Amino acid sequence: MKLIQLVIKSLPLLLAALVGVCAVSSQSLWIDEGVEAMYAMQPTLHAWWHSLRVAGDSNLQILPQLFFLWGWEKVFGASEIALRAANVPCFLVALLALRWGLARTKYAAWMLMAAATSPFLWYYMGEARPYAFLFATTCLAAAPLFRLLLADDAPCGPAFSSEVFGALCIGSVLLSATSI
Repeated sequence: MKLIQLVIKSLPLLLAALVGVCAVSSQSLWIDEGVEAMYAMQPTLHAWWHSLRVAGDSNLQILPQLFFLWGWEKVFGASEIALRAANVPCFLVALLALRWGLARTKYAAWMLMAAATSPFLWYYMGEARPYAFLFATTCLAAAPLFRLLLADDAPCGPAFSSEVFGALCIGSVLLSATSI
């Protein structure tokens, strides 16, 4: 019985994750994705940093995402699908954050399904650009606020626990580091 309840409770998350995986495309990279691929393919961290500093463009504003993509490329390669697949863990982090933030409400399943069926997120999942990473950091910052403000079980919201405070700090720092 508990297994069935767990499956039913996890179904929106599993469906949303499946949608995220299906959204990754293997089309050839376009110019902005190619620039990110160039940074990701740098052989060393020093070379990665040097290439970013020499370019001196707005990509310096999304360092956490570019660093993540650089590490991802070292494990999974630099093909179009491999670079775009880096969006999947970011999407899953965003979905888990939403699920955690809305766990005490009736909105969790609806938000997960809205994320899974969003044409914008579908499009962004198919690009080796920072959009899924930005979505994840936004969800990490918003989830603790949802948890505080939307809890059905407490009209004034639950106490500001260390768990909620820690999640808010981590989400806010990551969101700020992506210059959003």
